[in-house]
Amino acid sequence: PPLALAFLKASLNKADLECDCIDFSIQFRPMMVSALGDQVAEQHIASNPKLYKNWAQQIIDREPDVVGFSLLISNIETSALIAHEVKRLRPEVVILSGGPSLTRENKNTLEIAYEFSDYIIEGEGETAIVDFVECLQRKGDVSKLKQLWLKQPDGSLYFTGHGIEQNIDGIAFPDFSDFDRSLYPCPEKLPMLFSRGCILNCNYCENKWNHTTQRSRQGELVFEELKSNVLKYGIKEYMFNDDSLISHKTFTELEKYCDMVISEGLVMPWSVYGTRVERKLTEPYVKKLRDSGMERVSLGVESFSSRVQKEMGKSSKYDDADKTCRLF
Repeated sequence: PPLALAFLKASLNKADLECDCIDFSIQFRPMMVSALGDQVAEQHIASNPKLYKNWAQQIIDREPDVVGFSLLISNIETSALIAHEVKRLRPEVVILSGGPSLTRENKNTLEIAYEFSDYIIEGEGETAIVDFVECLQRKGDVSKLKQLWLKQPDGSLYFTGHGIEQNIDGIAFPDFSDFDRSLYPCPEKLPMLFSRGCILNCNYCENKWNHTTQRSRQGELVFEELKSNVLKYGIKEYMFNDDSLISHKTFTELEKYCDMVISEGLVMPWSVYGTRVERKLTEPYVKKLRDSGMERVSLGVESFSSRVQKEMGKSSKYDDADKTCRLF
């Protein structure tokens, strides 16, 4: 199930705001084929209005005041179809969009999203979406809020500026209660997050537009979330969706986390969405990761050429990448 939606739901509920989440992708097929998009699927949905009209009706049936779309390149075209239908059925609804590609660097994507959105949030959304909904409730001036893209009278887009960086230890644990996990390929598996951002500033990566640098959660808090997921959802495996799980920003807290998992007997398979080449890695450290349950890792090497890595803006060298691969 989508981790971003679960985080947003938990934050809204914590502020006593009612929120429902719907994952239409799981109604369409078991999983998204590519995060870069799937034109065949988009064309199929567009040529079968019953599909996206049914999804829009599911939203309308909940009688929402605000409808939020979590956008990627892979779902923006389909989201547009649903959003236009939602507006047709309920013109007074406020449509809010967000997602990692909706940044100043991607003005073209912003413009596409604004064709069906009333407002767009840039960056981390947990605090921003609560501020936005509460402002609407009291009929306040949303233009005074941070992190919003607004449309000017002349049609141009205006960014209200960055907000205060969130304390990620203070964000509520993700709430997956709206998702029927039996529909997913791995019903007993959930995503988790140990950190946000990356310590690097690679030329090709849009991470820097969403997070200024990497911030790590406390290992004890992540362990509390793991225990909560086991009790609440009965999980038997999980995946860290970090952009770069292992770095000098997370090194100490991640080791503390592994120690707690091992000592409390909560060892189960876990995998890593992504991590960078890290010079501090040692055989004992990697063994501890393995002993705590890590069974799969996606390592961001990109190139074994030190020259190419330097041109990318990476700080690692060939020897670092080679050593890290061999350690894993």
